Amino acid sequence: MMEMLPVMSLSSSVVRIVMEYWLGEQKAPGEPLDEFLDAQVPNALDRRRLTRQLESLTGIVMASISADLEYEQLDDTSRSRVVDTVRLSLHQAALSPADLKDAGLEPARLITVIWERSTVANALDLTEPERRFHDVLLAKTASVLITAASAFPESSPYVVAELLRDGGEIGGIVRSRLGELPTAGDDAYRLAIVTSLDQAEIVGFTLPAAMRKFSLSKTYSRPRITVKGDEMPVEWALADSRRLYLTGPAGSGKTALMRWLAVDGARKSLDGLLATHNELLPIYVPGSRLGDTPEKEPSSVVDFIFQYARPSLRPSLSPAELNRRCDQGNAILLIDGLDEFGQGHLPRIRKWLNQLVERYPECRFVVSSRQAAIDPAYLADLGFTVASLKPLDDSGVTDLVTRWFATVGPVVPERTGRRLPIQLGKEVVRLIRSNPQLRELATSPLMCTLVCGVYLDRGPEWLRGSNVYEAFVEMLIERRDVERGLGRVRLPRSIASIFLEELAGLMLQEGWIELPRSRVLDQFALTSRSLTKQVPDPSEVLDSLLVESGVLVEPEKGRIRFLHLTFLEYLAAQNILHNGRADMLVARAHEPLWRATFVMAVAQARHREAEKLVLLLVARFEGDPHRRRVLAGVLQECLQSAQRLEPYVRGRVNDVVEQLSHEFDESWQLWLSTSESAVADSLESWLLAEPALRREGGLAFVANRRARQHPAPYGMMGCLSLTMTGLIPVGDLVNAMTAWRAAQHDQNHLEIVLVVPESSVSIRISPHYP
Repeated sequence: MMEMLPVMSLSSSVVRIVMEYWLGEQKAPGEPLDEFLDAQVPNALDRRRLTRQLESLTGIVMASISADLEYEQLDDTSRSRVVDTVRLSLHQAALSPADLKDAGLEPARLITVIWERSTVANALDLTEPERRFHDVLLAKTASVLITAASAFPESSPYVVAELLRDGGEIGGIVRSRLGELPTAGDDAYRLAIVTSLDQAEIVGFTLPAAMRKFSLSKTYSRPRITVKGDEMPVEWALADSRRLYLTGPAGSGKTALMRWLAVDGARKSLDGLLATHNELLPIYVPGSRLGDTPEKEPSSVVDFIFQYARPSLRPSLSPAELNRRCDQGNAILLIDGLDEFGQGHLPRIRKWLNQLVERYPECRFVVSSRQAAIDPAYLADLGFTVASLKPLDDSGVTDLVTRWFATVGPVVPERTGRRLPIQLGKEVVRLIRSNPQLRELATSPLMCTLVCGVYLDRGPEWLRGSNVYEAFVEMLIERRDVERGLGRVRLPRSIASIFLEELAGLMLQEGWIELPRSRVLDQFALTSRSLTKQVPDPSEVLDSLLVESGVLVEPEKGRIRFLHLTFLEYLAAQNILHNGRADMLVARAHEPLWRATFVMAVAQARHREAEKLVLLLVARFEGDPHRRRVLAGVLQECLQSAQRLEPYVRGRVNDVVEQLSHEFDESWQLWLSTSESAVADSLESWLLAEPALRREGGLAFVANRRARQHPAPYGMMGCLSLTMTGLIPVGDLVNAMTAWRAAQHDQNHLEIVLVVPESSVSIRISPHYP
């Protein structure tokens, strides 16, 4: 066994570079690290604790690097010589935080920097086995350096304090991440893929710095897809289709799926039907790169892959080796986000996609795009199977939430009350299933993850009513850019909110959910002219909101939308309240998008403002006989969401309901096998807020729950009943009642009977007994 002193010296050098990166601009470039830390931690006891933390990190790095020491059958002298060469190359390269940032945290690009600055390896007369071992060890060292650096936000102002406080947790995260790296000797490019792509980021939450970046593959939940009308697990389609085209809306998890496939394929940890994919070299091409106009157009499909793949292939594979692997079908090309580069570049990308498919017919291809951005027929002509990502169902939500807390919970025990991750996951799933708004949000993997973060950061009370939107917007606007350590000037929250609210108001008024970038810039210019303080020009404002806040996204180059439709509704409600546009809101409250905005406005408004809105809608109800059913439903939903309404106002709403009950005879009668009013209240609240029913115009409860307009169904004598009316499909109503029934875990014997208006048909929803 070789002496470990050279490896320890190399590991110590890696930790010092990582510390410089973590500290960022706090430390002057030429200031020695030891002197800086002495000044930061003058207390001798704390200084010893910090020294032990750094020694512990060195040991963790040393264990990871040592995993590749047996790659070549070298004697101890040769092996020590190579380790020293890598250490000296690292020292000669003098890597700075800017070098790591410029490398985009990609090991291959960092290796290029080291080779350009170091002459040690070339100056020594290494044998061929020593040279091979040197390249492997340098690749592993660069990957370890990048992985450890990415465990902490760049340039965090609290690095030293958090190392003293949470050093054990930070060390645990670094150890876990390094343990997931494949062996460099297997394939340097696979190592680079895992290092570069297996990263997810939690932003906006006050978590320990080490937990703001974590392994994407650990929290990934495999989705279900639809192919030719048939629903199936995604791995079925990936196994059966040599060429697969994945579509889905923004936030549906397309990029997460592609990166998971690349990372687990690089680790050779795909299982089941996908186990054979472990022998394929995954090549990931992000669509955001394809839109760049190249200085020189690629001369061949091999050059195309080399130019656009991430991480870079050049330090790991030769063009001849890549061509050989693709010719033999030993690669899978993952082209992520064809829609991201805009329609103007489509002809060029189609040309290259055609050539790739024709040149490498044995390769596997997975291509993704937002729905409606690319004509599926075009890719079908190239032999692609078209598949649509399904929103998360209940089992998908449960799986994602459980995985998320299994990854995050153990690292922040003070946030979890020392409860097990499975307990936390069950609590969040229960909250999601008991709230129709949360259920709709959680069908998006992105929003489901944010719901988990709000619960951990602020507690369950923030997952009720409009609180969750307030939490999302506040954290994304105000704290995301700070935690990411971006060096640009950020917009104060108050100013950013004005721009976002004005944009949301415009989109609501015009009925748009997505706008061209030029139209957004026009609106921002208009908003800027109304501000008394100087702000950046509109393009800088938009870039700030896209890059730093995340409330706005650019799903396709040149097209802007809100991260989720509910953010538009929430911010538009604030805009209407701040600008006194109550009349407009009342006049359009019957429209689905405006209905949701109206309810959010009542929930956010101050006491008297909320009452004014409700009374104005009551007046409209009385003067608009054609839309009374919908307006009554909106009013009842406002009663559920308002923080405070005087008895007189609640009485006016109840009068509206009573008046409606005399106007419509064709009402549903809903019977519940219970005598508890709280159960009926729960169902009423659920149905009023159910997004699927609201989109169809909604419903209204039109009679006292103990009224008897219809004979009681069999077995329902003495039970509670609800009478309601609305212009909605019966199937949507049944689905909503079934979802509510499934969320009532403490009502194991609850039975529901729906009597359909003007029909003898009744629908009985019976409990499922264990």
